[in-house]
Amino acid sequence: MTDETPRKWIGTLSDHAIWPLLAVTAASVITERFLLFAVVVAAILIVVRWVATGAPVVRTRADWPILILALMACLSLLITARPDLTVPQVERLLLGMALYYGLACWARTPGRITLISLGFTLAGLLLACMAPFSMQWMGEKFTFLPASLYTHFVVLTADTINPNVMAGYLALLLPCVLAPLLFAWKELRRWQRGSYSFVTVMMLLVLVVTQSRAGIFAATVGLLVLAMLRWRWAWVITVGGVTAALIAGRSLTSLMSEVVSTDGLPLRMEVWSRGWYMLQDFAFTGIGMGSFPYVTERFYPLVLQATLPHSHNLFLQVAVDLGVPGLIAWLSVLFLTIASAWTAYRHSIATDKRLLAGIAAGLLAAQAVMIIHGMFDAVTWGMVRPAVLIWGLWGTAVAALRVANT
Repeated sequence: MTDETPRKWIGTLSDHAIWPLLAVTAASVITERFLLFAVVVAAILIVVRWVATGAPVVRTRADWPILILALMACLSLLITARPDLTVPQVERLLLGMALYYGLACWARTPGRITLISLGFTLAGLLLACMAPFSMQWMGEKFTFLPASLYTHFVVLTADTINPNVMAGYLALLLPCVLAPLLFAWKELRRWQRGSYSFVTVMMLLVLVVTQSRAGIFAATVGLLVLAMLRWRWAWVITVGGVTAALIAGRSLTSLMSEVVSTDGLPLRMEVWSRGWYMLQDFAFTGIGMGSFPYVTERFYPLVLQATLPHSHNLFLQVAVDLGVPGLIAWLSVLFLTIASAWTAYRHSIATDKRLLAGIAAGLLAAQAVMIIHGMFDAVTWGMVRPAVLIWGLWGTAVAALRVANT
């Protein structure tokens, strides 16, 4: 055995580190008991890459904002009044950052980008298949869905999923699954067409059955963005629809009343006001990730309901958790991701890389979904287990840009 053999092994492990990282990340999504273990494994893999390549991670546009976000999360551990609530969310945020860099490092070829796209499709399929057995169905918002339909769903898990959470993630993944079909139908193999088509239909059906107005509205916006990136005439239809709505006098308040149920809007307005009070009082440090219900109950009690787990607004929740510096850093990562996906889309269209263009377009549409859905809910932030998925989308956008430029 030569002296170079251990280094070769380390280099091989570094190149394939994405697989154990994905495995422990998936385990942390299934159960929070694996979260700390997943963070430790991610840290070890970063050290292995450091030894193998001389750098812990690949450089990206968002390195400085991510560093600030990580520092604010660590500060959150020091100032929180509820470490039991804050620690899991900080761990999940750090794990998401590790996933971001893991995908950015690994996905260096079009084939690997395509493999990630299939991974998002598999995630969407798993969510759709889990829904009938893991969701606590509630509400009768859509009259065309018979109540008897829900009697066939049997909940088999103790830790049930809120329909709004399920709808938020289905809406987020839907453009990523549909985009390859719209942009690269001829390039896809028959089994790929069948897989993407089947999962798209499954996700759409489950999304409707959740009866989540915010999720369906966000998904509709995402699909419109995807259509506008694929066909020029879609711009005309979208602009015409928006113009018609403005002429008809549709105000923002009336739109919100439709996206959020009429009886739920006053509660949303109240909880948003509590988040705004917290932000004013803890503008620099935030209140500590995850401690929103505790701080609300102690200092800003609600009138319409005893307590809520978060502020039901993604941007407000980030600011409340990590302060204004954390919000600025998070928004910087978001906008840099959008810029990366847009540039990757434009370069791929110019060079006739249809499948890569479709994947980049799907990532762009997914950001639109997250922004729209984030106005009414905060389920894509750290309080729910699949929140690391956002960082997976962001890391894929960075990787797609690098591949598009080669």
